[in-house]
Amino acid sequence: MAPLPMTDSATALAADSTATLTWYCGSIRPYASLWHTAMRVAALNGHRAGELPGWPAALEATGQHHRILHPLHNPWGAFNTEELARALGEAPKVFRWSHLGTLPSWMRPLVAPGFRVCLDCLAAGYHSALFSLRLLQDCPIHRL
Repeated sequence: MAPLPMTDSATALAADSTATLTWYCGSIRPYASLWHTAMRVAALNGHRAGELPGWPAALEATGQHHRILHPLHNPWGAFNTEELARALGEAPKVFRWSHLGTLPSWMRPLVAPGFRVCLDCLAAGYHSALFSLRLLQDCPIHRL
């Protein structure tokens, strides 16, 4: 019996031997938030977010007193995006603007404390970390 032909995404996944999670390589959109990507990866692989590669073993690694980690803010880079990228077979640079944890402390007041969402972006299956900058009054994509 002949093997089934591989789809483009399966070919891309098989081409990178470091990938350990089911993922559609190249599907992370520019400026997609780490929070949104982590939720997609978890759902696709049947995991909870805390089971993903790169999630801190102890939340003390965040330097915060919060009981949960907010990947959108990712304080002090507690969520290891390079480890997640390796598990997905993606280049680490796809997470460059995925969270706001690398902002200098003097810029922290410019970031909304919670999630800011554009309903049109969410309907399209997308969330951008950049919309959490208080300087943006409207979604930079949909102008809503």
